[in-house]
Amino acid sequence: MTELNIYTDGAAKGNPGPAGIGVVILNKNEEVIEEAADYIGETTNNVAEYRALLKGLKLAQQQEATIVNLYADSQLVIKQLTGEYRVLSENLKSYYQQADQLLTEFTDYTLNHIPRQDNKAADRLANLAIDEHQQDKKESIKTEDLLEEIKEKALEFELPTELLPIYKELATDLTAAERSTFKQGVIYGLLLAEIEVELLDN
Repeated sequence: MTELNIYTDGAAKGNPGPAGIGVVILNKNEEVIEEAADYIGETTNNVAEYRALLKGLKLAQQQEATIVNLYADSQLVIKQLTGEYRVLSENLKSYYQQADQLLTEFTDYTLNHIPRQDNKAADRLANLAIDEHQQDKKESIKTEDLLEEIKEKALEFELPTELLPIYKELATDLTAAERSTFKQGVIYGLLLAEIEVELLDN
């Protein structure tokens, strides 16, 4: 018989807005055996709370737990699952039903509402998932902007005179289509190097 303690938290910046979930699973000795931090797209805080709880239950099943003690700082989610609150939101009903079904698959379980300060580890993971996604998005935008700048400059770019003999020698045995692709690659490479030098100088 395996008993696990599951701490879950969901966060949404904007509500609705970019959302993440955090899960921390501990054994009976209060040792962390698994953690999760997932970005789940844009949604509400309550949906994120349910998604975090579902994630925790599924991870507990993978750990072959038979008894689970759930801890969350969402009073709404915990009291809906204990039957103290009705589920009025259509957006939450499917998540409630999934959670209710998953709970019946364990031999026993407890549902515990805890203060936010007692759920810091799961909260940190939920916010970490959002922050990492937003950082990745910023990096992606920077890359797209760089490619656009290269494309614009490439339209007016001419190969340096000193590189022409090397280019002609390398392109000798290429077809017209291959030469065009090769030339474009050379130009993009030179422009990228030029832009990186500009960035370093700044």
